[in-house]
Amino acid sequence: MRITDLNKEERLALIGWSKLIIRADKEFSDEEADELKKLAQEMGSAMFKEAVAEAKESLKSVEDLKALAEKISSQEARELIFSVLYDIAVPGTIVEEEAKVLQWLAKTWGVYSPI
Repeated sequence: MRITDLNKEERLALIGWSKLIIRADKEFSDEEADELKKLAQEMGSAMFKEAVAEAKESLKSVEDLKALAEKISSQEARELIFSVLYDIAVPGTIVEEEAKVLQWLAKTWGVYSPI
């Protein structure tokens, strides 16, 4: 499965959780910027911008993100999203807040987490 295979809800989850991971350590590193650019390229500019705008409008809290995550039923999509989020978190050091997010998603989605 590729990022372009994700449906609208899965893309929204990917963008929403990415935003949370990026903000977890309170700084936006060059490595995180590179991962985000890579994500935008893989998703396609128009699709990426649409998902970012929708996430900004509809995902106001961690509870919103969790509710959305629980709706994602495709295991393949779950694994892909988790993999992308892990790649965003891993440069530098995975801080406690990033680890908590990844651990919650791994448990909720039943995906392998190296954390």
